[in-house]
Amino acid sequence: MKALVYDKAYSLEDFAIKLAEIPETTLREFDVLVDVHAVGINPGETFIRKTRSAEPGGRVLLGWEFAGVIVETGSGVRGFNAGDRVFGTGDMTRDGAWAERVAVDHAFSLGFPKASRSLTPPPFRLARSLLGRPCSASRTICQSGSNGCSSSEVRAE
Repeated sequence: MKALVYDKAYSLEDFAIKLAEIPETTLREFDVLVDVHAVGINPGETFIRKTRSAEPGGRVLLGWEFAGVIVETGSGVRGFNAGDRVFGTGDMTRDGAWAERVAVDHAFSLGFPKASRSLTPPPFRLARSLLGRPCSASRTICQSGSNGCSSSEVRAE
């Protein structure tokens, strides 16, 4: 699969990522495999890319905020099925979501309501206040806070 990766830690000014072909991610018993449709970029990733290099011959794949569609579930997963739309966070000890697919423990994923086109009403209120009109399919609005609980994205599909 295609992914955005790097091999050596760099400052923000010198940071370079490359598009690479990497092996498919390994699904564990309690994982969901998500076809990634959107990712977030957070301050933690900025710090990691400045301080963490890959093992010799390896690469680093960032991206711990994602939204997408489940394509497969591990044998121990309950409450999620292939085709479910989810968003969530990854595990910093595993590959991130700056790739076509990400495998994460299902405990780090939340499902979208079946009839919803957004995460929750507050992001829609944010979009309306920033744009002065409802969000449309051609617009993406990101909201970010100072902790992991307050980041969200509104994206109409």
